[in-house]
Amino acid sequence: MNDATNTTDSAQALETTLAAWDERLGALERQAAATLRAARRLRKAAQEGAVAGFAASVAALQQDAAKLQDTVSQAAEPPAIDIAEAFASGRFMDELAAAAAAANVMLVQRDGRITAYPVVLRLEPRTQAVRIGRKLERRIRPASWCAN
Repeated sequence: MNDATNTTDSAQALETTLAAWDERLGALERQAAATLRAARRLRKAAQEGAVAGFAASVAALQQDAAKLQDTVSQAAEPPAIDIAEAFASGRFMDELAAAAAAANVMLVQRDGRITAYPVVLRLEPRTQAVRIGRKLERRIRPASWCAN
């Protein structure tokens, strides 16, 4: 990759990055469920003594297990997210403000403090968290806050 592509990737929105990874993890869950269904069909065939179906059931289970391994390889690597940089550059605040606006919550920034009346928010890059009032919130995905 060239430097321009790396810069674009690193500047990608936190929400977009996490949503894409969430989608890959959803595919992983679906493939794991399909593999489990194949294993259950094989077990049921063994319990019932359906010998004629053993070979086909084993083949289906092996195929689903191989697909599961491929899906794990694609989905299991967490995205590289530089929280400290996102906090320092203001990108996180932009995303937080957009998510707050979508939830009809007004954020006010003043003197390095963020207020969503009556709560004060403080970005804490060292712990990769946001302090909401006195509570330290480690979920930093703005959409997860607005969903609650």
